[in-house]
Amino acid sequence: MDEKELVSWFPQASLSQEAGELSLPLGNGQFLQLVASDLTDRERYLLSLLSHPKEQKPSSPWQSYLHDQGRLPQTVEAIQFIHIHLWSQKEAQLDAWQAMMTDLLPSQLAQVQLTPQDYLIVLEQGTWMDHQTVLQDTLSALEFDFGLRLTIFVGQVWPKHVSDHWPRLYQAEAQLFAHWRARYQQSTVLSFSQLFLWGQGRAGLELGLVKASMLELIDQQDMQAIILALWAEGAVVTKAAQVLYIHRNTLQYRLEKWQDLTGLQLKDLTDLSFCYQVLLDRQF
Repeated sequence: MDEKELVSWFPQASLSQEAGELSLPLGNGQFLQLVASDLTDRERYLLSLLSHPKEQKPSSPWQSYLHDQGRLPQTVEAIQFIHIHLWSQKEAQLDAWQAMMTDLLPSQLAQVQLTPQDYLIVLEQGTWMDHQTVLQDTLSALEFDFGLRLTIFVGQVWPKHVSDHWPRLYQAEAQLFAHWRARYQQSTVLSFSQLFLWGQGRAGLELGLVKASMLELIDQQDMQAIILALWAEGAVVTKAAQVLYIHRNTLQYRLEKWQDLTGLQLKDLTDLSFCYQVLLDRQF
């Protein structure tokens, strides 16, 4: 296919000597850089799959474990995955950036480079820490200081109670993030609740294990009635406590305990919506 034909098919595309997220190799040392608006959702998703290098052997014990090829490398009370995609890293100081991420996330168990553009940080969250707020507050500075453009997906906190599912839950999160990146490319910090709600009903996404695991935690902590009451009362704690016939302080204690276990703040409507969606099938 010659250059004129390429332009006729993709009028906003350009030629480049470097690969990008939406690019096709032309076989002559050049790449065709495509524009997202020229492509359908299906084309963007297919291109994102084709543009990643062939799967390599796991580079760490954690990577082996999360791809069902090894054992859990160490004892963990609660786990959280931070998924990071670098859209641009030209002249980036990657070593310095990785060191800074270690400083920002002190409960880090491992930092794994999955591809030239994708990183995974594994966190111990036995004592919950609000890493999402830290990352939101520092994203712009990180990009400016280290010459990066990136998207960070803060995965769900998964306690030891569902540890048998950790590898598959990681895989579900990674798939969800890949689907989002096939459609959007902005620098941002995404929460798990956001992406779960976004992914509802989208073709190619299997979130059944996520729902089942959350139901296990909801039942273990006896949170169903609380979640439904908060939903009915617009996340107003005082009103929900009245519906549940418990003291407001008692309900507040239960909410804090739930947040310590899962990282989910049920007074936040996005987190509450996630939990309500998980329970929805039980309402009919």
